[in-house]
Amino acid sequence: MKCEVDLIGDYLDKLLHKLDSELNKCKAHPSEKSVHDTRVCLRRIMSAVEILDTVSQTDESISQKHLKRLKEIHKLFSPIRDTQISMLYAHEMINDFPSIGIFEEYLESREKRLSFKLQKKLSDMDIYPLHKVAKAVKLEVAERFGENGLLGNLRSTTDRAFIKVVELIDHVDTDDLKSVHTVRIAFKRFRYMVELLNELQPVEEYLLNGMKAIQDELGAIQDITVVEELLQRFIEKKSPGGRLLSLEYHELLSRRKKLAESFAASANDITNMWSVLR
Repeated sequence: MKCEVDLIGDYLDKLLHKLDSELNKCKAHPSEKSVHDTRVCLRRIMSAVEILDTVSQTDESISQKHLKRLKEIHKLFSPIRDTQISMLYAHEMINDFPSIGIFEEYLESREKRLSFKLQKKLSDMDIYPLHKVAKAVKLEVAERFGENGLLGNLRSTTDRAFIKVVELIDHVDTDDLKSVHTVRIAFKRFRYMVELLNELQPVEEYLLNGMKAIQDELGAIQDITVVEELLQRFIEKKSPGGRLLSLEYHELLSRRKKLAESFAASANDITNMWSVLR
């Protein structure tokens, strides 16, 4: 039976193998799916490194060195991901709002430019240092806990992360989207901690699926914010002070408001979730 440190090491290796695969797909063609999957993989690795550094009490300067390269790579994908999300929304809206077609054409042109730039940057990128990061993290955890002893500390850290989520939910205001966004960030961190725990002590599948559904709901609110901001910049550029696509713009605002209200109405489901695992 493998010890805790080896199980976590296997998890990091699995994530790095997945990242290698997704980056190669993006080098060939940065499709919406490959870009999304790469970003998710990077976020999981960043979260794992950050969480393991926290529980192993790694020196903060070393932690930041670990995370710096991961954040740099993740940032490369943000412009094209924002564009692709906006393309999906524009395409979905075009039957009811035909005028949004001009925005969709702009996004398609923007995606082509960003795809070319991203492929160039990826072709010049060396990800070997990421494997060194994973090795360093495994060594730090092993030195702090030995073969076993990580589970209890990781569980305590996860409990504290969940308490933070509940506190933030209590202050959600659907008229203040920043309050919803802070819940999203905190919940994402909590979810990735549970995924780490799952490598050491299996978590029920329905709970993992439930966490994904909640994160997807919060992610949809953020996605509309991304689309709204890109559309706003497009309108200001094409029709300063005018009313170009104002109906479409307010439709996005209305959708986001409804999603935020729906989340707030069901937020108690989150506060009850972690008690199942206690």
